Amino acid sequence: MVRSRRIVQSSLHPMAPIHQMEDFICKYPELGNEWKSCSTPENRHCWLKSFDGHNFSIHTDYETMYPPGVLREYWLVVDNKTINGDGIDNPYGKVFNQTYPGPWIKACWGDLIRVHVTNKLRYNGTTVHWHGLSHYSLQYADGLAGPITIFGPSSGHYDEAKDPILITDWNHRRNFAGSFPRERYNITVTKGKKYLLRIINTSVDTTFLFGIDNHYFEVMSSDFVPIHPYTVGHILVEIGQRYHIVPHAKPRNDTKFPASDNGNYWVRTVAADGCKGFEDGNEPDERQGILRYEPVSTENLKPVLPWSIPPVKLHERDRSKNLELGIEKVKDRPHAGDKFSWWAFGERPLWLDFSKPTITLLEGTKEWPDDYVIVPAENRDGWVYLVITAPSLDRIGTNKTFRSLAHPLHLHGHDFALLAQGTNSSQINDPTTHGLALQIMEREEDLRKIMTPEKLKQVNDGCKKWKDWYGDQKNNWNPVGVFQDDSGV
Repeated sequence: MVRSRRIVQSSLHPMAPIHQMEDFICKYPELGNEWKSCSTPENRHCWLKSFDGHNFSIHTDYETMYPPGVLREYWLVVDNKTINGDGIDNPYGKVFNQTYPGPWIKACWGDLIRVHVTNKLRYNGTTVHWHGLSHYSLQYADGLAGPITIFGPSSGHYDEAKDPILITDWNHRRNFAGSFPRERYNITVTKGKKYLLRIINTSVDTTFLFGIDNHYFEVMSSDFVPIHPYTVGHILVEIGQRYHIVPHAKPRNDTKFPASDNGNYWVRTVAADGCKGFEDGNEPDERQGILRYEPVSTENLKPVLPWSIPPVKLHERDRSKNLELGIEKVKDRPHAGDKFSWWAFGERPLWLDFSKPTITLLEGTKEWPDDYVIVPAENRDGWVYLVITAPSLDRIGTNKTFRSLAHPLHLHGHDFALLAQGTNSSQINDPTTHGLALQIMEREEDLRKIMTPEKLKQVNDGCKKWKDWYGDQKNNWNPVGVFQDDSGV
């Protein structure tokens, strides 16, 4: 729900609507005194209401309308730090602002978020992106991850919100003997109240089943998209996914699920079979938290705001595109002689040169570089249709092989609609560091206008500094090794 918009430098109107969301204040100075907050525990559908009857609510078409918020600025410093996540020191940890997880980025519906990133890593460049948000311009496995919350209306009602819950794997790729954290995660609730839980999977290799013993809960948001609430006993949370849920603070008490004598219930995160980065028999304890009482499926993912998707009209150039998936050796890539392989959409795996980002190539008359794997989107403010298939082995070229793994393909900065899916194709992993990624070039003409000579000069100056740093072999963690050994994302 965050949109790029003009920034109005104005003082807060004395009667401007103010939302107190937990310990965070939402401000809408442009709306003046004609609007007021209307979100209550009994009605989370409503957000702002005007005196003439108009409102911003869960039913507002957020693709075209949103309340004009304020500028929120955050400063992130990327640095190295030893992290002890499970009793074993990781001396190669990477963190934001010396904390793991990183700072909690908060904003309100309609705000503009500006993030200043300073990279102090000795041997790494970095790109920071925001899952589920439109953004202007992967070292998360080592600690570079943090929660984002956008306060706004909800499709379900609740009394109180809890802090985000990040689920992750901390895998040493070997058996290890060490001490686990001494304290489990605790959630204290009052029986009968409704609590909003924000679940985020920041894992590298593991899909988790999340549940709370003896409890059902309502699922009301998936990856920032409000959905019609539905009730389940557990949810499957893929890598990079987030759900907003509201547990029923009325535990089951029957023969199969007797109530706890002490009012405590396990919060479980179970590594899904076939979708986990742990060795069989070496999975962590699934009882990762405790829900304490004070002493007193995909067919359900239906957006609240329906989408109307027109039939596709393929451009001739799009028809000729063949994006066939597979694993292959690439002779001009590092590690070409060993067992290291690359995933690819089509003929080439993604391989980026950060001294020549895509936006600096807009004035070129030649075709896009093959290594950048760019698919032009001809329509403005329209839909891009993607058909993703896992071809059978006899259809893959002689230089390609195929392996069945699990990991969700996703689109950065976009919501997307699942039009159809089948079970007669293999599910596949999408390791972007190994090249399985592509770029969709949207609104190229608008991008040309945005990149004025002055802005392009700033970009090129930064690219030159990167090229100079990258060209100095002593900046490589291995002075005699290959500098760039992955796709760049």
